Amino acid sequence: MHILLIGATGRTGSAVLSESLARGHSITALVRDPSSSILTSLIASTPGYKQRLTLVTGSPLNPLDVSTAVKSAAAAAAATNSDGNTNIEKNESGQTNATIGTTNNNNGNKNNNNRLVVITTLNARRTSDSPFAAPHPSDSPPRMMTDSTANIVHALSSLSAASSPSSHCPKEDENTNPTPALSTRPKIITLSALGAGSSSQHTHCIIRAMVAHTNMKHQYADHTAVEACLRDAVAAGADLDFVIVRPTRLLDGVGAGVDKNEVAKVFETGTDTGTGGGGSATVGMMAAVSRLAVARFLVDAAESDRYDGQAPILIS
Repeated sequence: MHILLIGATGRTGSAVLSESLARGHSITALVRDPSSSILTSLIASTPGYKQRLTLVTGSPLNPLDVSTAVKSAAAAAAATNSDGNTNIEKNESGQTNATIGTTNNNNGNKNNNNRLVVITTLNARRTSDSPFAAPHPSDSPPRMMTDSTANIVHALSSLSAASSPSSHCPKEDENTNPTPALSTRPKIITLSALGAGSSSQHTHCIIRAMVAHTNMKHQYADHTAVEACLRDAVAAGADLDFVIVRPTRLLDGVGAGVDKNEVAKVFETGTDTGTGGGGSATVGMMAAVSRLAVARFLVDAAESDRYDGQAPILIS
């Protein structure tokens, strides 16, 4: 398995990067600034990072940047050996050299070591750390997460002749460069939030009112659109799996009330296992979960097919 990480310098994304490297996975990260202090400090403390981490400079809002990152990650996934290790060569310009298999695996083998998994932890920037702050005027367009997800879906679609992107993921430009198909169905794992999409019915009424009547509504509308993009792309024939992870309120770092060894739990909604549909159970208003626990769950979801096609709600 090879991971393409989108949002690696964010608070949750950096925890996913650290957790993935600690587990021995190879990673491609699409980042705007490879010299970010978050990356340099993390990389310096991670043994063997040079062999297992590739940084691609760009923005998830740029289709060509996303295409470059997906192709690099696909090449790395194809170079993964049967034992899970990666055999990657780079040319003088730093590009990955590998031959991508052209045989499409119609049964979607979940445990294939050559699988490409995209984890996106994107979140719109605000003018301050307050959850009620307005979206950043220059860095967070209204559909930042949705348009980024659309770029990922289309880039992955170019790797499989069987995929058919959804009309809910519109693109203005198409990359016409031919790309070999992946031999195993890829997977997208996206970090959403409790209250997005159908999980609104499991959200405390006060939280729902806050989302509806404050600047939080912009972020949640984008999260909901991301979920629709993924579900409808698959319904339209896109040859990929997805997991939508909906944590409740996120706690930073390891401080008061935050256990560094915390394991995120899936909230039981009543008639299903936190998939966001059915049941009438409501998550408590003060429920929270640490970013570290969520990061571990995201990597667990990459390693397993247990939650494929689902949208688990995470609590502590």
